[in-house]
Amino acid sequence: MAELERLLAVEQELTQQQTTLSTLKQTMKEVLDAVQSLASPAASQNTSGAPSAQPLPVAKSSSSTRLKPATPTEFDGSRDKGRAFLNSCDLYIGLVPDQFANDEAKIYWALSFMKAGRAALFADRTIRTHSKTGSVPFASWGDFRDTFVKEFCPKNEVQTARMKLEGTRYHQGSRSVEAYLDEFRELVDRAEYVEGGNVVLKFRHGLSADIQRQIAILTTGRPGDDDAEAWYAAALSADENRVANEAFQSSQRVVKPPAPTSTPKSTSVFPMPQRTFPFAPSSSVPKPATTSAIPRPPAPVPKDSSAMEVDATRAKGGAGNCYRCGKTGHMARDCPDRFDVRHMTLEELEGALEDALVKKDVEEVEEKEDF
Repeated sequence: MAELERLLAVEQELTQQQTTLSTLKQTMKEVLDAVQSLASPAASQNTSGAPSAQPLPVAKSSSSTRLKPATPTEFDGSRDKGRAFLNSCDLYIGLVPDQFANDEAKIYWALSFMKAGRAALFADRTIRTHSKTGSVPFASWGDFRDTFVKEFCPKNEVQTARMKLEGTRYHQGSRSVEAYLDEFRELVDRAEYVEGGNVVLKFRHGLSADIQRQIAILTTGRPGDDDAEAWYAAALSADENRVANEAFQSSQRVVKPPAPTSTPKSTSVFPMPQRTFPFAPSSSVPKPATTSAIPRPPAPVPKDSSAMEVDATRAKGGAGNCYRCGKTGHMARDCPDRFDVRHMTLEELEGALEDALVKKDVEEVEEKEDF
């Protein structure tokens, strides 16, 4: 039973769509017939005496008219597109008014672009009324516009625009004054604000604080608090000056070169390149510090070296042992391993490296002098 019910519902939907399509085709045929009858020099006569659709007169287009404005796009009745479609119609009519003999011709011309959705149903009702009564149900183009706005433009446009102007969403923010002004003018027009003082107040509230302050404290040429256009012009001028000044300042900035990395200056008379020595692994030997070419004197032996040797000897494991190698029969200063890097202290390694580098530099200088 469920499958049968679904099939019946689908069949009913298809039937309704076919009926709607037939109605639309008939409507379009009537529109085309009405448009074609506009060129007829005489009105059609009905011998039966019943009222019939009267042809709409259209003015002959002047051969000198060279403007060919774009016609509006097809309209499907969407409210978010209604205002744009109506503006396109007004623009076309304003550019070539000689193509329309009267307001009735304008209305039928606008209906010819309403071919889908709610717009098509609206056009169908209008044409049926014309067929029955002999005239469209609108007294003028203005009457048609008012009805169109109610049917196809966003609802409560005035209230919505006024509520936005009472908040902060319309404020300039990071936008340019030109972009802010475009939105503000649109909101003021939709809100139907005409009093200059109120418009200027709203404009100043939304304007950037810096630009608003610049205009407000002008000693000469300050726009009046009820002159909205003067405030618009002053704000645009201030914003242009700001942009030009920022461009000027950016061109005057000197790019400073990066500061050189600080490296210790060598006090040596001769350059000392870093070298590795075969008698010590590079990982265990620190980089030698730059020194002068004067040979480094040996480190002085502290006065209490004997006491230190005694303590070191005790730490090695017994009295009389060398604190360097741990063997008996000699002291650390006489140790045969004192020149072996494996038994040197860190200070001794540094001193040996520096002495070797100085000796090498001296030899290189003497060789150059010989040449």
